[in-house]
Amino acid sequence: MKKLLWLFLLPVQVFATNFYVSNSGSDAAAGTIAAPWATIAKVNASMGSFVAGDSILFERGGDFFGALTVSKAGVIIGAYGAGNAPVITGFKTLAGWTSAGTNLWSAATASPKSYMNVVAINGVMVREGRFPDYADNASGWLTYTNSIPTSSPVNVISGSAIPTTFVGGELVLRKNSYNLDVMPITGQSGNTFTCTNAPGIYGVVGGLGGYGFFVQNHPATLTSANEWYFNPTSKALTIFSTTSPTATIRGSVFDTVVNVTAGNVTIENLNIQGGNRFGVFSSGSGLVLKNNIIRFVGYWGVQINGASSTIAN
Repeated sequence: MKKLLWLFLLPVQVFATNFYVSNSGSDAAAGTIAAPWATIAKVNASMGSFVAGDSILFERGGDFFGALTVSKAGVIIGAYGAGNAPVITGFKTLAGWTSAGTNLWSAATASPKSYMNVVAINGVMVREGRFPDYADNASGWLTYTNSIPTSSPVNVISGSAIPTTFVGGELVLRKNSYNLDVMPITGQSGNTFTCTNAPGIYGVVGGLGGYGFFVQNHPATLTSANEWYFNPTSKALTIFSTTSPTATIRGSVFDTVVNVTAGNVTIENLNIQGGNRFGVFSSGSGLVLKNNIIRFVGYWGVQINGASSTIAN
Protein backbone atom coordinates (compact mmCIF):
# COMPACT_ATOMS: atom_id res chain seq x y z
CA MET A 1 0.00 0.00 0.00
CA LYS A 2 1.30 3.35 -0.91
CA LYS A 3 1.09 6.13 1.60
CA LEU A 4 0.58 9.68 0.46
CA LEU A 5 2.20 12.50 2.38
CA TRP A 6 0.30 15.74 2.08
CA LEU A 7 2.08 18.99 2.83
CA PHE A 8 -0.21 21.85 3.65
CA LEU A 9 1.29 25.33 3.37
CA LEU A 10 -0.73 27.51 5.65
CA PRO A 11 -0.56 31.28 5.12
CA VAL A 12 0.89 33.31 7.95
CA GLN A 13 -1.08 36.48 8.60
CA VAL A 14 0.79 39.49 9.94
CA PHE A 15 -1.31 42.15 11.62
CA ALA A 16 -0.36 45.80 11.50
CA THR A 17 0.21 47.47 14.86
CA ASN A 18 -0.18 51.03 16.09
CA PHE A 19 2.62 52.48 18.20
CA TYR A 20 2.08 55.68 20.18
CA VAL A 21 4.41 58.51 21.25
CA SER A 22 3.43 61.15 23.82
CA ASN A 23 5.18 63.88 25.80
CA SER A 24 3.73 62.19 28.90
CA GLY A 25 5.04 58.76 27.93
CA SER A 26 8.18 56.78 28.73
CA ASP A 27 10.67 55.10 26.43
CA ALA A 28 10.61 52.15 28.85
CA ALA A 29 6.89 51.67 28.16
CA ALA A 30 5.30 49.31 25.64
CA GLY A 31 4.38 51.92 23.05
CA THR A 32 0.65 51.28 23.38
CA ILE A 33 -1.94 54.03 23.64
CA ALA A 34 -2.17 53.34 27.37
CA ALA A 35 1.63 53.22 27.79
CA PRO A 36 3.14 55.36 25.01
CA TRP A 37 6.77 56.02 24.23
CA ALA A 38 8.19 59.50 24.77
CA THR A 39 10.84 60.36 22.18
CA ILE A 40 11.85 60.28 18.54
CA ALA A 41 15.04 58.53 19.67
CA LYS A 42 12.94 55.57 20.82
CA VAL A 43 11.11 55.45 17.48
CA ASN A 44 14.42 55.45 15.59
CA ALA A 45 15.81 52.70 17.81
CA SER A 46 12.68 50.58 17.25
CA MET A 47 12.52 51.02 13.47
CA GLY A 48 13.97 47.58 12.76
CA SER A 49 11.12 45.85 14.59
CA PHE A 50 8.30 47.52 12.62
CA VAL A 51 6.59 45.81 9.69
CA ALA A 52 4.84 47.21 6.63
CA GLY A 53 1.46 48.60 7.62
CA ASP A 54 2.50 49.61 11.14
CA SER A 55 1.62 53.13 12.23
CA ILE A 56 3.78 55.28 14.49
CA LEU A 57 1.50 57.97 15.87
CA PHE A 58 2.55 61.13 17.73
CA GLU A 59 0.09 62.75 20.13
CA ARG A 60 -1.55 65.93 18.90
CA GLY A 61 -0.55 69.01 20.85
CA GLY A 62 2.88 67.51 21.60
CA ASP A 63 6.33 68.84 20.74
CA PHE A 64 8.91 66.16 19.83
CA PHE A 65 12.58 67.12 19.46
CA GLY A 66 14.87 65.12 17.21
CA ALA A 67 15.70 63.92 13.72
CA LEU A 68 13.33 61.14 12.65
CA THR A 69 14.77 58.50 10.31
CA VAL A 70 12.21 56.26 8.59
CA SER A 71 14.06 53.20 7.29
CA LYS A 72 11.22 50.62 7.27
CA ALA A 73 9.21 50.26 4.07
CA GLY A 74 5.45 50.62 4.18
CA VAL A 75 5.06 52.27 7.58
CA ILE A 76 2.80 55.20 8.37
CA ILE A 77 3.97 58.17 10.45
CA GLY A 78 1.03 60.19 11.71
CA ALA A 79 -0.93 61.65 14.61
CA TYR A 80 -3.51 60.63 17.20
CA GLY A 81 -5.71 62.41 19.70
CA ALA A 82 -7.28 65.86 19.49
CA GLY A 83 -5.78 69.30 18.97
CA ASN A 84 -3.01 70.78 16.86
CA ALA A 85 -0.78 68.63 14.71
CA PRO A 86 2.15 67.20 16.67
CA VAL A 87 5.38 69.13 16.14
CA ILE A 88 8.39 67.16 14.91
CA THR A 89 11.25 69.58 15.33
CA GLY A 90 14.96 70.01 14.83
CA PHE A 91 14.75 73.20 16.88
CA LYS A 92 16.44 73.24 20.27
CA THR A 93 15.12 75.70 22.84
CA LEU A 94 18.05 77.71 24.20
CA ALA A 95 18.53 78.86 27.78
CA GLY A 96 21.25 80.01 30.15
CA TRP A 97 21.99 83.32 28.44
CA THR A 98 25.13 85.13 29.58
CA SER A 99 26.47 88.57 28.68
CA ALA A 100 28.86 88.56 25.71
CA GLY A 101 29.35 92.33 25.47
CA THR A 102 27.22 95.44 25.16
CA ASN A 103 23.70 94.30 24.14
CA LEU A 104 25.05 90.86 23.25
CA TRP A 105 23.95 87.59 24.89
CA SER A 106 25.20 84.06 24.28
CA ALA A 107 23.87 80.58 25.02
CA ALA A 108 25.31 77.12 24.39
CA THR A 109 23.51 75.03 21.76
CA ALA A 110 25.39 71.70 21.94
CA SER A 111 24.78 71.52 18.19
CA PRO A 112 26.56 68.69 16.38
CA LYS A 113 27.00 71.03 13.40
CA SER A 114 29.44 73.87 12.73
CA TYR A 115 26.65 76.04 11.34
CA MET A 116 23.09 77.08 12.14
CA ASN A 117 20.71 78.23 9.43
CA VAL A 118 17.43 78.93 11.24
CA VAL A 119 16.61 80.80 14.45
CA ALA A 120 13.08 81.58 15.66
CA ILE A 121 12.05 83.87 18.52
CA ASN A 122 8.56 83.36 19.94
CA GLY A 123 7.64 81.40 16.84
CA VAL A 124 8.87 83.99 14.33
CA MET A 125 11.91 83.40 12.13
CA VAL A 126 14.57 86.11 12.62
CA ARG A 127 17.43 87.13 10.36
CA GLU A 128 21.10 86.42 10.82
CA GLY A 129 23.15 89.54 11.47
CA ARG A 130 24.65 91.22 8.41
CA PHE A 131 26.64 94.27 7.38
CA PRO A 132 25.28 96.54 6.05
CA ASP A 133 22.04 96.03 7.98
CA TYR A 134 19.24 94.58 5.93
CA ALA A 135 16.95 96.94 4.06
CA ASP A 136 14.46 96.44 1.25
CA ASN A 137 16.57 98.53 -1.10
CA ALA A 138 20.18 98.97 -2.22
CA SER A 139 21.32 100.19 1.20
CA GLY A 140 21.49 96.56 2.32
CA TRP A 141 24.38 95.94 -0.08
CA LEU A 142 27.90 97.18 -0.70
CA THR A 143 29.39 97.36 -4.18
CA TYR A 144 32.75 95.91 -5.20
CA THR A 145 35.02 97.49 -7.75
CA ASN A 146 37.20 94.68 -9.06
CA SER A 147 36.73 91.65 -11.29
CA ILE A 148 36.41 88.40 -9.35
CA PRO A 149 38.62 85.43 -10.31
CA THR A 150 37.24 81.93 -10.63
CA SER A 151 39.68 80.28 -8.23
CA SER A 152 40.82 80.80 -4.65
CA PRO A 153 41.96 82.99 -3.04
CA VAL A 154 39.50 85.69 -4.06
CA ASN A 155 40.00 89.39 -3.32
CA VAL A 156 36.88 91.53 -3.09
CA ILE A 157 37.51 95.28 -2.99
CA SER A 158 34.70 97.33 -1.49
CA GLY A 159 33.79 100.67 -3.01
CA SER A 160 32.97 101.91 0.53
CA ALA A 161 35.03 102.07 3.70
CA ILE A 162 34.68 99.09 6.06
CA PRO A 163 34.42 100.11 9.74
CA THR A 164 35.88 96.98 11.36
CA THR A 165 37.41 93.59 10.64
CA PHE A 166 35.15 90.70 9.64
CA VAL A 167 37.78 87.97 9.41
CA GLY A 168 36.16 84.64 10.31
CA GLY A 169 32.80 85.69 8.91
CA GLU A 170 31.28 85.10 5.49
CA LEU A 171 31.09 87.34 2.42
CA VAL A 172 27.93 86.86 0.36
CA LEU A 173 28.84 87.92 -3.17
CA ARG A 174 26.53 88.55 -6.08
CA LYS A 175 28.82 87.63 -8.96
CA ASN A 176 26.30 88.21 -11.73
CA SER A 177 22.59 88.65 -12.24
CA TYR A 178 21.68 85.11 -11.12
CA ASN A 179 24.45 83.75 -8.87
CA LEU A 180 25.29 84.28 -5.18
CA ASP A 181 28.36 82.75 -3.52
CA VAL A 182 28.94 82.48 0.22
CA MET A 183 32.68 82.65 0.88
CA PRO A 184 34.59 82.42 4.18
CA ILE A 185 36.61 85.57 4.91
CA THR A 186 40.20 84.57 5.67
CA GLY A 187 41.85 88.01 5.60
CA GLN A 188 41.10 91.72 5.42
CA SER A 189 43.15 94.84 4.80
CA GLY A 190 41.10 98.01 4.96
CA ASN A 191 38.32 97.67 2.42
CA THR A 192 39.85 94.60 0.71
CA PHE A 193 38.62 91.14 1.72
CA THR A 194 40.41 87.88 1.01
CA CYS A 195 38.10 84.88 0.75
CA THR A 196 38.14 81.20 -0.16
CA ASN A 197 35.86 80.22 -3.01
CA ALA A 198 35.08 76.54 -3.35
CA PRO A 199 33.02 75.32 -6.33
CA GLY A 200 29.35 75.63 -5.47
CA ILE A 201 26.26 73.91 -6.79
CA TYR A 202 26.62 75.81 -10.08
CA GLY A 203 30.41 75.81 -10.14
CA VAL A 204 32.71 78.80 -9.78
CA VAL A 205 31.56 81.84 -11.71
CA GLY A 206 33.73 84.92 -12.07
CA GLY A 207 32.24 88.34 -11.33
CA LEU A 208 32.75 91.41 -13.45
CA GLY A 209 32.35 94.03 -10.75
CA GLY A 210 29.50 96.47 -10.22
CA TYR A 211 27.34 93.96 -8.38
CA GLY A 212 26.85 93.82 -4.62
CA PHE A 213 27.91 91.95 -1.50
CA PHE A 214 27.30 91.89 2.23
CA VAL A 215 28.95 90.27 5.25
CA GLN A 216 27.28 87.79 7.59
CA ASN A 217 28.04 85.22 10.30
CA HIS A 218 30.27 87.46 12.39
CA PRO A 219 29.59 88.98 15.84
CA ALA A 220 30.43 92.50 14.55
CA THR A 221 27.30 92.34 12.36
CA LEU A 222 25.01 92.31 15.43
CA THR A 223 23.66 95.85 15.72
CA SER A 224 19.85 95.46 15.69
CA ALA A 225 17.33 93.66 17.88
CA ASN A 226 17.20 89.87 17.46
CA GLU A 227 20.06 89.65 14.96
CA TRP A 228 22.11 86.52 15.65
CA TYR A 229 25.48 84.88 15.07
CA PHE A 230 26.46 81.21 15.47
CA ASN A 231 30.04 80.46 16.50
CA PRO A 232 31.20 77.39 14.52
CA THR A 233 33.86 76.51 17.10
CA SER A 234 32.15 77.00 20.47
CA LYS A 235 28.67 76.16 19.04
CA ALA A 236 27.23 79.14 20.95
CA LEU A 237 24.49 81.38 19.61
CA THR A 238 24.83 85.12 20.22
CA ILE A 239 21.93 87.54 19.76
CA PHE A 240 21.54 91.30 20.00
CA SER A 241 19.21 92.36 22.83
CA THR A 242 19.20 95.36 25.14
CA THR A 243 18.24 93.08 28.06
CA SER A 244 18.83 89.45 28.97
CA PRO A 245 16.56 87.39 26.68
CA THR A 246 13.30 86.15 28.17
CA ALA A 247 11.65 85.12 24.89
CA THR A 248 11.51 81.55 23.63
CA ILE A 249 14.54 81.29 21.34
CA ARG A 250 15.08 78.19 19.24
CA GLY A 251 17.91 77.23 16.90
CA SER A 252 18.10 74.45 14.29
CA VAL A 253 20.61 71.77 15.30
CA PHE A 254 19.73 68.99 12.82
CA ASP A 255 20.08 69.18 9.03
CA THR A 256 17.02 67.01 8.23
CA VAL A 257 13.95 66.71 10.44
CA VAL A 258 12.38 63.68 8.71
CA ASN A 259 14.68 61.49 6.61
CA VAL A 260 12.93 58.73 4.62
CA THR A 261 15.22 56.01 3.26
CA ALA A 262 12.63 53.28 2.57
CA GLY A 263 9.83 52.93 0.03
CA ASN A 264 6.05 53.32 0.28
CA VAL A 265 6.16 55.38 3.46
CA THR A 266 3.30 57.69 4.42
CA ILE A 267 3.92 60.90 6.39
CA GLU A 268 0.71 62.66 7.39
CA ASN A 269 -0.83 65.19 9.79
CA LEU A 270 2.48 66.46 11.23
CA ASN A 271 3.97 69.91 11.85
CA ILE A 272 7.57 69.52 10.68
CA GLN A 273 9.97 72.36 11.44
CA GLY A 274 13.46 73.51 12.39
CA GLY A 275 15.77 71.82 9.85
CA ASN A 276 19.07 73.39 8.90
CA ARG A 277 18.56 72.08 5.37
CA PHE A 278 15.46 69.90 4.89
CA GLY A 279 12.04 69.49 6.43
CA VAL A 280 11.55 66.14 4.66
CA PHE A 281 14.21 64.38 2.59
CA SER A 282 13.27 61.15 0.84
CA SER A 283 15.41 58.74 -1.17
CA GLY A 284 12.70 56.07 -1.21
CA SER A 285 10.07 55.61 -3.92
CA GLY A 286 6.32 55.78 -3.38
CA LEU A 287 6.39 58.41 -0.62
CA VAL A 288 2.98 59.81 0.35
CA LEU A 289 3.24 63.21 2.02
CA LYS A 290 -0.14 64.69 2.95
CA ASN A 291 -1.84 67.11 5.32
CA ASN A 292 1.43 68.34 6.81
CA ILE A 293 2.77 71.74 7.82
CA ILE A 294 6.43 72.25 6.89
CA ARG A 295 8.11 75.48 7.95
CA PHE A 296 11.26 77.09 9.39
CA VAL A 297 13.70 75.25 7.12
CA GLY A 298 17.05 76.57 5.91
CA TYR A 299 17.18 75.14 2.37
CA TRP A 300 14.24 73.07 1.05
CA GLY A 301 10.98 72.16 2.74
CA VAL A 302 10.77 68.91 0.77
CA GLN A 303 13.27 67.11 -1.43
CA ILE A 304 12.23 63.80 -2.99
CA ASN A 305 14.76 61.75 -4.95
CA GLY A 306 12.59 58.64 -5.22
CA ALA A 307 10.04 57.99 -7.97
CA SER A 308 6.24 57.84 -7.89
CA SER A 309 5.68 60.06 -4.88
CA THR A 310 2.63 62.09 -3.88
CA ILE A 311 2.36 65.43 -2.10
CA ALA A 312 -1.13 66.59 -1.12
CA ASN A 313 -2.62 69.38 1.01
